[in-house]
Amino acid sequence: MNRKVALLCLLNTLGAGVGCRLSAPDPKGPRLEVAWAGSDTATFSAPATAEWCDSLRMLEIRALGSDTGVSLIVYPVGPVGPGRYPVRVPEGADTARPSSAVGLRWFAANLVRGFQGNSGAVLLRKASEGTVSGEFDAAAGSVTDDRRLTLRGSFHGLRIRAAERGCVSRVSTADTAAAATADTGSAAEVD
Repeated sequence: MNRKVALLCLLNTLGAGVGCRLSAPDPKGPRLEVAWAGSDTATFSAPATAEWCDSLRMLEIRALGSDTGVSLIVYPVGPVGPGRYPVRVPEGADTARPSSAVGLRWFAANLVRGFQGNSGAVLLRKASEGTVSGEFDAAAGSVTDDRRLTLRGSFHGLRIRAAERGCVSRVSTADTAAAATADTGSAAEVD
């Protein structure tokens, strides 16, 4: 995956894509919690979703709330399943399976602060009633300057469903806009 496509996927996943619509899930339902420290320090907790993109063979875990968004992308070798998925920079995560990518963004006074993970791990577990849960930790760098963060968080109660938006076929040419196609729509189960 080239650098432009990886950045567009990450921004779309974090809710910055054109035409993104957010629903208001049950506040007592599936959630993601995270704390970060370093150049900035904060905590965040919000409703979360888990979507399987069959054409790219990746699981996206997202939490969006107010001005903040967190995204975990899990790239399994075969079917998505419980295990440890090392965090890699987004540009290479899909080619070094099993792996994962972590992104965080929030709106500051007059700009968007964005960070991407470059080391750490996402731990995925099968939970009760067909849901998944897990933990993650990552070292992350700013996408615009030399700021650094460490993130530690967890997610629980996520039911994997087929990706509804932003899932495109793998691109084989430089013209990514012309190559975008619809998701195949098949959901994944955690073994």
